[in-house]
Amino acid sequence: MTTGPEPVGLSGEGGAVEGKRLLSSQPGPVSGPIPPSEGGAASERIVRPDAEQREKIAARLGLKNRDRSDRGQALPLTRAALELFASETLDANEKETSSEGGRGKAPNESRVEAGLNALVKAISSERVIVPVEFTQTTQGDKEKHGAIEFVRVPTPAGDALAIYSSVQALAHDRPWARPMAYDAFKVCLAALVETSGRIVVDPGSAQIVVPRPAVAALAQHDEWLPAWKDAELVSHLRDLAGVGRNGILDLRISYEGEGLFRVDVLADAAFEQGMLRSSLDSALRRMGSSQRLIAAVDRVELTPRLVRKA
Repeated sequence: MTTGPEPVGLSGEGGAVEGKRLLSSQPGPVSGPIPPSEGGAASERIVRPDAEQREKIAARLGLKNRDRSDRGQALPLTRAALELFASETLDANEKETSSEGGRGKAPNESRVEAGLNALVKAISSERVIVPVEFTQTTQGDKEKHGAIEFVRVPTPAGDALAIYSSVQALAHDRPWARPMAYDAFKVCLAALVETSGRIVVDPGSAQIVVPRPAVAALAQHDEWLPAWKDAELVSHLRDLAGVGRNGILDLRISYEGEGLFRVDVLADAAFEQGMLRSSLDSALRRMGSSQRLIAAVDRVELTPRLVRKA
């Protein structure tokens, strides 16, 4: 991360560094030993890294192409997405509707769904802040930093790797942690291995769980298609549920937050109850074993809902 007039200290792989110094057109000094002085005590001389060394340092810290105005603040797309979660209602221009197979329009996308979709798109193109912990190793009488470890956070969906929208959000939750600017896809790759593919944004405040399918898409630089917008998935589940037969009227997919998706199976309350119960049991069993559904969601709740025809 580069800095403005008041630089934010970010952690590189070897410890704390000052971004402004690393990326300045006049690079700051580094120290190197020189022969002992006249009094026998060792002193230091100042040497400057050459262009190739500066390039390697910047690349290693992931800061090579960082905006110099970036001081650890929430970036525009990420900030706008987080505001959707905090807002009570969506602006008319932000609301989205989807088709329900010729049955008219579905209810407007919920703010949780709109916020999650916007957040995934935001972190696919904007850097995030990662709290970094270094394991301590001992070599002789000296302690040295070992491997970098990402921070895990428990969520209702299971353990997730923690990322933050800003240095301020990190300081609010973990004031002792070292911030590092990171590309989200690298964190997502680690999450697929370490936490079954979950990350959580701003734990301690917004605490937004990014579900496994979205993390997998980010890790592959793919665009995530949310389950509630996936027309092919909806059509597949309608076929499995037997929509239009034996009292099954329709279904809809929604996102409830914290990695939980819900499929509501709408059934005719006026249909003969014994036959309806049997058809619902069969529908839920077929959908529950659908590999297409399992791949598209993290956790899922299948819920029958009785409705009365207008």
